[in-house]
Amino acid sequence: MDKLMDKLMDKLIRLYDDIDGDRTNDEQLKLMDEMLRRIRELKQINETLQAQVDTYEDLIIRLIKEG
Repeated sequence: MDKLMDKLMDKLIRLYDDIDGDRTNDEQLKLMDEMLRRIRELKQINETLQAQVDTYEDLIIRLIKEG
């Protein structure tokens, strides 16, 4: 998952770097929409990972109590 997060962050940074004065407003809006889409992807990945961490924490606590 770390590689996927790194890849998405790299793309996001490249998209951000592409937004400059040489682009038209429409091009900038398209790039910003793409950035928002990727931010949403990262948020979803983060939520999924957090849910997995919570599940593992619960399992570890249960194993310790039953241990």
